[in-house]
Amino acid sequence: MAETRIAPTALAVQSKDQMPTINLDIHYDPSADVLYCSLGPPQEAVGEEVNEGVVVRRNPNTNAVVGVTVVNFSRRFVAQPQNVVSVSLGTPIESLV
Repeated sequence: MAETRIAPTALAVQSKDQMPTINLDIHYDPSADVLYCSLGPPQEAVGEEVNEGVVVRRNPNTNAVVGVTVVNFSRRFVAQPQNVVSVSLGTPIESLV
């Protein structure tokens, strides 16, 4: 089965001084049941598994979050049938900006 690409969207994160915009690029690979989310353009990253099957990818120079990978995504969705999948990133929102 082919990878599904979801159109990039903008994620607005409110800060005290401004509302920065982060491009969020989402890919889903149904054959592997993996959801890939990238913040901004592709870049070098180091992954850290913060919860079982949830990898936060960080820029090795700045430690900023540049992406998230969720393994067994559809199983998580079935387990949470309210059409929302909650995944803890184990990181404060401030580190995303």
